[in-house]
Amino acid sequence: MNELIIVVAADQIETPQVKACLPSRDIIPVKVVTGGERRQDSVFNGLQALDPATQIVIIHDGVRPFFEPELVREELQLCRDYDGAILAIPAVDTLKEVSDHRIVKTLDRTKIWQCQTPQVFHRHILQQAYDNAQAKAITVTDDASLVELIGGRIAVVESSPENLKITCQNDLKIAKSILKYRKS
Repeated sequence: MNELIIVVAADQIETPQVKACLPSRDIIPVKVVTGGERRQDSVFNGLQALDPATQIVIIHDGVRPFFEPELVREELQLCRDYDGAILAIPAVDTLKEVSDHRIVKTLDRTKIWQCQTPQVFHRHILQQAYDNAQAKAITVTDDASLVELIGGRIAVVESSPENLKITCQNDLKIAKSILKYRKS
């Protein structure tokens, strides 16, 4: 079953901006679901709205508009052998673990990757991961972390720094530059 679940803050569901972003329901079934307090709660709400026949779930943050569709196809292929797959990029900066404004240690950046979305999972594994998180009051910042906690095997697909997360004004400047470059 192919369907699109869009999770939106309760006060935004009926806004013209959200309605303008929805694809035609003739193309794909669309459900708009109320989000939660945390990202994790919003994904959980989206999972509950899925058609029972859904076997694979693709989770994407709307604040990452520059993902490459062919990489999602690669993630889907990897789900044949793994419980899930994520997009990520290798860290390029030297990373420090810090406590009380003092360096505790320098991390080996050759082993550090920065996670992105879309992330792809077998639905039953993802549901188990969310059930576990709820039972144990676990909070994480991405879905792969929850799957890891139940022993899930997750593949990594190398993505691009252009798949940036737009969270501040500087990110928006970079996004505008990417758009300008792609249009030229």
